[in-house]
Amino acid sequence: MDNGDGTISDNLTQLVWEKKTTDVDSGTNASDRHDVDNEYDWSADTDYDADGPVFTDFLENLNTTCFAGQCDWRVPTINELQTILLPETYPCAPTPCVDPIFLPTQSYNYWSSSTYQGGPAGAWLVTFFSGYTSALNKTHSSYVRAVRAGS
Repeated sequence: MDNGDGTISDNLTQLVWEKKTTDVDSGTNASDRHDVDNEYDWSADTDYDADGPVFTDFLENLNTTCFAGQCDWRVPTINELQTILLPETYPCAPTPCVDPIFLPTQSYNYWSSSTYQGGPAGAWLVTFFSGYTSALNKTHSSYVRAVRAGS
């Protein structure tokens, strides 16, 4: 359900998701954390800690401004991120592979907070072009969508 405040509530999972803005591929706008074209690094360097712009810029901004009246935004786990995929066999036909309520959404990689079990350098992500999950080095840039527990 679109809450009309820049968020989407998922009644099945009881999660509240940040809604992205602007058209896909309209250009990045670093001052608008909700711009669908903005990409962020998970980690600032090869210590692979959660200290990249995903956390120090994107989430910090949402939480210090208490976006939509809430100050507890976070990066979703890989399991949570998969819940917004269309319930189809993958690869899916429409792209991006999300329920239309989550548009706009980039078709490519979205970060999760889940570290890849192969080592601390990678984090799991969902590719909304196909619906597949994979891991990416945390020092690379990808898209991100914030989530919080519903009230």
